[in-house]
Amino acid sequence: MSRYGRIIQLGLILAIVATITVLAAPVAQAQLLCRRAHLERDLRPGFNVNEASRTDSQVVRDNHRDYVFFQKSFAESLQKEQSANAQFVKAAIDFTGWIPGDNHGGNYTVTLRKGELRYLFVDIKDGGVGPYFFSIANLVMNTHVVAREGGMKLKPVSRELLEAYLMGLRGEKRETPEIVKEALATDLAKYDRWRSEDAERFLNSRGKFKFKVGRIEPLESHFKNPEQIVKQLEEALSQFPEKLTLLDYGIRPKERGGSKDLRRIWAVVQNKDGSRQVIEFKQVEMPAAQVYQRSGLSIEDHTHAVIRSFWGENDASVQTVWIDSNLFVMRPRKIELLSIPYKQKNPQEREQLLAMTTHAAYQNGLHQRAQDNGRDYAKFVQDNFETFDKALRKFIKAYYGHLKIKMEDE
Repeated sequence: MSRYGRIIQLGLILAIVATITVLAAPVAQAQLLCRRAHLERDLRPGFNVNEASRTDSQVVRDNHRDYVFFQKSFAESLQKEQSANAQFVKAAIDFTGWIPGDNHGGNYTVTLRKGELRYLFVDIKDGGVGPYFFSIANLVMNTHVVAREGGMKLKPVSRELLEAYLMGLRGEKRETPEIVKEALATDLAKYDRWRSEDAERFLNSRGKFKFKVGRIEPLESHFKNPEQIVKQLEEALSQFPEKLTLLDYGIRPKERGGSKDLRRIWAVVQNKDGSRQVIEFKQVEMPAAQVYQRSGLSIEDHTHAVIRSFWGENDASVQTVWIDSNLFVMRPRKIELLSIPYKQKNPQEREQLLAMTTHAAYQNGLHQRAQDNGRDYAKFVQDNFETFDKALRKFIKAYYGHLKIKMEDE
């Protein structure tokens, strides 16, 4: 082949390679972007105000993952500041441990565990490892954003909750509010009856779900292979310690809230005595707390670690199960023995709100005291109580500003 022939041949080869590269690049790039989106989708800011979030209170409570993103950016901004407040907050957030990812009063309730009623933090899906400071700030903020609609200022709310919180951190005894005492004293036979009545509200005369769009919908409206889903649900329910007769399955949509985009599957079952109850399967994804600090565990091990941290023991009626390649927490649907008054109609309801949330703050303190660094952290808060309170309120105001929630000088 002549010299010119070789040049032409080489040119053709280069042209072909270039053409293939150009054609393949969008595909390769798309694959890379898809892979990156899959790997990083839980690390991207997730703040989109749900359309059903009508009030400031709902906006704050519905977007707890955004709150954790804000924590992260706030902590990073402290590195550039030299103010006394920045130095203090940096010292405060060095104390980390297992915390709720969505710390508000409505997630503390009286519920049945191993045959007895107990007061517990129940929304374990977003828990994880993180700074105690941001966690108690979350509870104070969630309480204040509700109470401010009744005219309460931030400072008295913060002070009341922090005083109860410090009592928990010190391990001191604190009187349980009457409203919580009454819930704990609920007769178990009455609780069983209420649980059955709760299930009956959703059923027709044949004991099947009354399907309705936006309320309870059939599995086939959300899954391509409902038969396979039913098999997985049946296998999961067979792990319950008591014999349950399965009656029906459905999807419970949620229009707003922190679990808005996660599936909630319901199974209605009949107990030995003929009563009925609803078993809920609640999907677990990236816990909000993981956005700030990774636990280093798989999602299943992480969820079990949070359960052990807040409940102290395994409960056969609360388990993690895999449905349609997604992790779910399976447990009986809770009965509302305590209910936060999100719209206080009178001063009594405002007092009820503070009674319930200060008790939650106290339990928060007890939980953190029990962790490895709990005693050192308790001393830190006690020795710097006024500074801690001011720093916490300043941080809450910064987050309100991020959400564009207008606030008077409080």
